[in-house]
Amino acid sequence: SSIASAASLAVFSLLRPGDHVIAPIEAYRLISVAADAYGRPQQLHGPMVDRDPERRQLMGAFERAVTERSCQLVTVLGPAGVGKSRLVADVVETLQADATIAVGRCLPYGDGLTWWPLVEALGASGLIEEVAAADVPAVTLAAELLKPAGEPIAPDEAFWAVRKVLETLARRRPLVFVIDDLQWADPTFMDLVLHIAQWTRDAPLLLLVMARPELLDTHPGWAESEPNADRIVLEPLAADEAADLLRRLLGPARLTSDAATRILDVAEGNPLFVEEVVAMLVDDGVLSDAGEEAPVELGSIAVPPTIQALLAARLDRLTPSERAVMEAAAIEGKEFSCERVRGLVMEEDREAIAAELLALAGKDLIRRIGLDDDTYRFRHQLIRDAAYDASADIAADLAGAQRPKAARRQCGSDLVEAHAPDRVSGLLSLVGQSHTDGAPRGEGVGRLADRDRPTGYARHLGEADRRLLEVMEA
Repeated sequence: SSIASAASLAVFSLLRPGDHVIAPIEAYRLISVAADAYGRPQQLHGPMVDRDPERRQLMGAFERAVTERSCQLVTVLGPAGVGKSRLVADVVETLQADATIAVGRCLPYGDGLTWWPLVEALGASGLIEEVAAADVPAVTLAAELLKPAGEPIAPDEAFWAVRKVLETLARRRPLVFVIDDLQWADPTFMDLVLHIAQWTRDAPLLLLVMARPELLDTHPGWAESEPNADRIVLEPLAADEAADLLRRLLGPARLTSDAATRILDVAEGNPLFVEEVVAMLVDDGVLSDAGEEAPVELGSIAVPPTIQALLAARLDRLTPSERAVMEAAAIEGKEFSCERVRGLVMEEDREAIAAELLALAGKDLIRRIGLDDDTYRFRHQLIRDAAYDASADIAADLAGAQRPKAARRQCGSDLVEAHAPDRVSGLLSLVGQSHTDGAPRGEGVGRLADRDRPTGYARHLGEADRRLLEVMEA
């Protein structure tokens, strides 16, 4: 039952391997289950398949960094959904007992985000405070980079300061710095990564970079000349490996051979596509885990042709309130809090936010992180992207048509301005993108800052129009 699952989750989330209970734990007896309680389906993230050589390559790079007290740079390349994050997460889970882990992600939108991966990796994690206690001279300079409105710093000084901070951390304990989505990085940040790889000395540091293949479109020779750099290219799964993954995901449920072949042909070896097709079939009630039914034939059920279409189809199957929560959460980022999302939905939807988030977690679209029920992350960046793309329709609403979604975005303006000023540039980019993607040149420009919208919101949207005009006139 969902109540029993929630109760078990609440108890066991407090304990970790090796923990000892030092005080009594209050227990409850399950008396009954509400008839309309939603079920918690099986978690459909399958095991990592056929990545042993790449895993050994990453572990070897870490061992070299420790043995030689050097910096090793490894770039993991692969298309969206091929398993980069799964591979890196598996390696990081193994290394966290022996190393400090810092994780930052490059964002595809917003102004002034050159140093954003450092904000996440050093600022949000508290690692910068650890170095500050050591009274390292470079800390003051590096900390300035992490402030939303810090003083401008010359790139060479910034590079030196960041490298010194990372070296200090690595000399205390081997450091693994994971950088995701490097294809979206500002060129200055990419230069920083190469500077760290070239000049780090006497410090065991593994720079573990993930990127999509388009990185090589703009930087075809990325890190090739560095003697301490390596590159891993993740290819789609072979046919038999993808079939093995599908069998593991299905568990006791069964598909006819024609249905399985149809899924695998469309997936083309992309593990995330296979996972999401099975999740979609579970959402639709086509598959169950009872294991006693006849093999399922897909029949008239459409299998979307791309991973983007598949994820959009899963979002379309959500209730209106669940979808509203997903779209609002996507504006906040890959990780988000219940309170932040509450501020980005219409007032009548706010009381149900906690329940909607639990329902979305039950559908394995998001996952709870931490020990409370307030913080979540999207299960995969592509799921967040799909929800973010859907929310771009809301921005298009703001550019002209007055549909209900537009009002939902307006109600979050004060919260964004007061509590998340770093998200304003993302909102501006979202509005601008909706103009450039869907409207003729000049159409809708100048209409966003009308006086019956909230003051802060109107100001930001007016700024978006101003920036868009500058782009159009360039």
